[in-house]
Amino acid sequence: MGSAVLTTPRLRWACALSAAAAAGARWFGNKAPYPYAQRGLLDLSLPFLTSARLDAVLTPSPGERILEVGPGTGLQSLHIAPQLGPTGSSTSSTSNPRCSAT
Repeated sequence: MGSAVLTTPRLRWACALSAAAAAGARWFGNKAPYPYAQRGLLDLSLPFLTSARLDAVLTPSPGERILEVGPGTGLQSLHIAPQLGPTGSSTSSTSNPRCSAT
C-alpha cells in the first residue's frame, strides 16, 4: 500500500521537494567553520596520526609549552593538553576567525 501512494506524480513531487528542503536546511543551517557535509570526516581523528604516534613525536612532558598552528578541530590538542600538567600550556593559533574560540 505504501508504494501505491507514491504513484501519483503530485505526491512524488511533494516528497521530493520536502526532502530537498530538509537537505537544504541541514546543509545551510549549520554555522560550523567547515562544510556541514564534511563534518563527519573532519571530526574523526586522522587515520595515521594515532595518539601513540603523536606522543612519540612530541614526547609531551609536564611543564612544557606547546604551540599548535592551524589546529583544525583541535582533537590532537585535547589529547596533548592534559599531559602538560598544571604548569604547562597548550596554545592553538588559527587564521580563520570562525574557528577561534570567543
